[in-house]
Amino acid sequence: MWAQNANSLTTLKKVKAFTLIQLLMSLAIIGLLAMLTLPLTSTDLTINRLQSAAENLRSSMLTAQQSAYSGKENSSYEVVFNLTNYQVLTYNSAGVVNDTQTIELPATITFSNVSLVDGTNKVKFNTAKLTPSTTGTVTLANSDGVAYKFTIYAVGSIFIERVEP
Repeated sequence: MWAQNANSLTTLKKVKAFTLIQLLMSLAIIGLLAMLTLPLTSTDLTINRLQSAAENLRSSMLTAQQSAYSGKENSSYEVVFNLTNYQVLTYNSAGVVNDTQTIELPATITFSNVSLVDGTNKVKFNTAKLTPSTTGTVTLANSDGVAYKFTIYAVGSIFIERVEP
C-alpha cells in the first residue's frame, strides 16, 4: 500500500503546467494588442458621435421645414446655429416664439463654419414662402477635422456631404 502512494506522488510531480514566464509573455501580448486597438476604437467613437450629431441636425432641419411647409397652425420655424448647440424656434402666426428647443452638440463637435448668404447664423422656414429664408453652408466638425457640410439651396433642398481633413 505504501508503494502505491509513493507512485501516485511521483505521478503528481510530473504534471505539466504553464511557467511564470509563459504566463507573463501571454499577458504582455494581450496588453500590446489592447494598446494597438484602443486608438482605433476612440477614433471610431468620435466619428460616430459626429455622424449622429449630423443626422440629428438633418432631422431637426427637415422637421422644421416640413412643419412650416405643411401650413400647420400657420407657424414658422427657425433653426439657429451656435458654436456648441443649435435651437429650433417655433413662431405662431403673430410672429411670437411659442417654443424653443435647444439641442446640445457632443463635447468634441462644433459648428466650424456657418456661411449663410444673409450673414446670419439662422435659417427660417415659413408657411408663406415655400423656400428657406437664406441659402449657404453649415459645417459640423469634430476634433479630428472630419466634418459634415450642409448646403441649403434656394429651392429648399438640403444636401449633406462628409468632408475629410
